[in-house]
Amino acid sequence: DDAIVRIYSMTKAITTAAALKLCDEGKLGLDDPVSKHLPEMKGGSVQGKDGPFIPEQEMTIRDLMQHTAGLSYGASGNEVADTLFRDANALDPNSTLADMTGKLGQLPLSFEPGKDWRYGVSSDVLGRVVEVVSGQPLDEYFQQHIFAPLDMKDTGFFVPDDKLERFAVNYTSDGKGKLTPLDAPATSAYRKSPALLSGGGGLVSTARDYMRFLMMIAQGGELDRMRILSDKSVGLMTSNQLPESVGWIKFGTEVREGVGFSLGFSVRVKSSTWDPQSRIGEYGWGGAASTHYWTSPKDELIVVTMEQTMPYSFLTEFAVKGLIYDSVIDE
Repeated sequence: DDAIVRIYSMTKAITTAAALKLCDEGKLGLDDPVSKHLPEMKGGSVQGKDGPFIPEQEMTIRDLMQHTAGLSYGASGNEVADTLFRDANALDPNSTLADMTGKLGQLPLSFEPGKDWRYGVSSDVLGRVVEVVSGQPLDEYFQQHIFAPLDMKDTGFFVPDDKLERFAVNYTSDGKGKLTPLDAPATSAYRKSPALLSGGGGLVSTARDYMRFLMMIAQGGELDRMRILSDKSVGLMTSNQLPESVGWIKFGTEVREGVGFSLGFSVRVKSSTWDPQSRIGEYGWGGAASTHYWTSPKDELIVVTMEQTMPYSFLTEFAVKGLIYDSVIDE
């Protein structure tokens, strides 16, 4: 449980918690236009079928947290916007978050903010908001306000040399049982602090550390008498926040029926054939190297599974979820 792994998109919930902490302190508003804090992103357009147009409303901080901002990873299905995004290389690992938002401010959005749900760089933009509002680099803010108070001692944007022996290999999988090393610890880019402090996917962590973060959420924002978030913020993180008009979350043509999104996590709203073993009220997410986690408040249950195989696979989560729930006795 002390193996250090790349948690990729499990970073997103931590970035959301960091921003919500600033909201709790009155330094940031959920309905603030993003441009209030990042002027470089003001006045953007949406790429429509007949060309670019001005959206009815600007993207807000809330939109960034729930992925309704109009941003994507260049695979939204909007061919023009996706091509421009990829050509801009907005997530260049050798650039900074400020460089990234400067590029994004020049690109059209894939859809009108608040009108749809698309997975993308929203959490990276939110990370830059945290930097600007707090006046600290994202890694320093995380360390001071989340990692140190929660004793998340092995979580960060790189792996120091004295911890390298605990850093797992990342593999590619052919889906048939053959694994090929993709990123070995000795030669990994994670051995040094990156230029781009990705709030959407840049952290490494351990099962123990991430469990402590989730325990803080499950206990209403507090762990070991250290309060990180208010009850109100935790409520927003653990309940579906998507408008009915947006519907369920989706990846391409795959609609995850019954699954909404909070400020930070996916949330199971109703049962469906998508992940049928999950429970109503369950919230969680995962990372690109097939890491998974979920919390079931009704069962007082938190599960963290750590794996390092790409491309992303649900195999571990789907294999163990039913077994774990079957072992819970309802009294």
